[in-house]
Amino acid sequence: MLGVGVHPINMGQALDAIERWIARGEKHYVCLTPIHSILACQDDPDMKRVFNQSGLTTPDGMPLVWISRASGHHQANRVYGPDVMRSVSQRSVALGYRHFLLGGHPGVPERVQEVLESDYPGIQVVGRLSPAFGEMNGEQDAELVVEINAASPDIVWVALGSPRQEKWMAEHVQALNAHVLIGVGAAFDFLSGRKPHAPRWIQRSGLEWLFRLASEPRRLWRRYLRYPIFTVMYAAQLLGLKRYVMIGVGSPSSEVPNDPRPSPPGQTSTAGPVGRLARADIFGVQISALTVADLHQIIAAAVETNTRALLPNVNAHALNLAYETPWLRDFFNQSTAVFPDGSGALFAARVQGGHFQERVTYADWMWDLARFCAERGFSLYFLGGRDGVAAEAADTLRGRFADLRVAGTHEGYFDKSSESADNAAVLAEINRLQPDVLIVGFGMPLQERWLKDNWDRLDVRVGLTGGAVFDYMSGRLRRPPRFLADHGLEWFGRLLIEPGRLWRRYLLGIPQFTWRVVLQRLRHGRS
Repeated sequence: MLGVGVHPINMGQALDAIERWIARGEKHYVCLTPIHSILACQDDPDMKRVFNQSGLTTPDGMPLVWISRASGHHQANRVYGPDVMRSVSQRSVALGYRHFLLGGHPGVPERVQEVLESDYPGIQVVGRLSPAFGEMNGEQDAELVVEINAASPDIVWVALGSPRQEKWMAEHVQALNAHVLIGVGAAFDFLSGRKPHAPRWIQRSGLEWLFRLASEPRRLWRRYLRYPIFTVMYAAQLLGLKRYVMIGVGSPSSEVPNDPRPSPPGQTSTAGPVGRLARADIFGVQISALTVADLHQIIAAAVETNTRALLPNVNAHALNLAYETPWLRDFFNQSTAVFPDGSGALFAARVQGGHFQERVTYADWMWDLARFCAERGFSLYFLGGRDGVAAEAADTLRGRFADLRVAGTHEGYFDKSSESADNAAVLAEINRLQPDVLIVGFGMPLQERWLKDNWDRLDVRVGLTGGAVFDYMSGRLRRPPRFLADHGLEWFGRLLIEPGRLWRRYLLGIPQFTWRVVLQRLRHGRS
């Protein structure tokens, strides 16, 4: 699963493996694996190696059990920390296994020992330690190893929290006299009664995460907010859209590199970096893997050579519109270049084989663009937003960059039909001021339609489509927290801020977009 080798087993098979290792005098460690551990492995290759080199990496969570069963491993069942401790403890009374408890808050291991000795008379708990949270220095670590070895346990229960416990087990499995190290996370807290345990029906239904989130929202909300990412990533693996490296076992595989697509028709000569960049065809729209530096290079080339560049951006919403609207596809493909502004566009480009590294979103880029234009002496014109919003955005940016030249601003609520007096007046004002860079923020697809109808009538060097950028810059619209954007969930934050306006775009549009991307991949393969 995402490059982590999970053993599709059940509790009985796990217990048999542990007994077999002890009988043979072998040394192994066991990783009980929920979804958040698999996601953590995506950010840490060393962590992935630790899981893949374990004696057992078991499914600790119903979604992993369901995936295992759907893959044909019908015997798979949850191997869960507190249940493992109880099952092993029960068997170990007759087998004479010696146990060591490592981890938990001060006093918790003592309480766990009391519970085990009460429930399983005759069990041998030969030691317990509650090390301080955080990394131990070399001397403290050596003392810990000496104390554990002096107790000569067969099994060490490690409750240091993930990923610390898994890395600690991998580093110490050979140095300890114990045969088996088992990472059990919060099992000590559950067995000791320090934390509430979800009822069995909640565990079986796959909703224990919701119970735990309700019990510890401040500690766990960030962990569980990432769970939808696993669904998307595993779907990509299942559909053959992405291959994940199995670090630590067998021969690692890698994604097949793809050649960049040829440049689309209508590309102007000022777009220096465009021709050499990776591209992807999404629903007939050619998207380029442009970075901020690339965009600045294109803008500078257009202004300094007195040529023109039209640089629209796309997200999942724009691509859904382009899928249904031929004129919008034509507009994008006749532009100088189209860049991805949104995690959905990045996802689609990568599914089609494009080597896309980042998205360029105006809420972030606008600050860099303003600095760049101030340093180069390029002038801007802001067109869009409600009355006064564009002017407030200009004031905000000039407050940060004193040399910034905003030639003019105009609201976006006017009659935009080609022959209207309002439209003629706006065109006349822009052409009188002759800004180097025009940013149009009407929202999609109004801004694209207006530029399509009026681009040849404008005396500007660069045209950009900014969406809600003026609302963000003016402070009229707050941006979702940064961590949501970093994890591809900015849409969720925007939905919470503007549910009445955006529910249809996101709740209906995102599943529709994902389905269309998958269909394109299945029908046509990689670009």
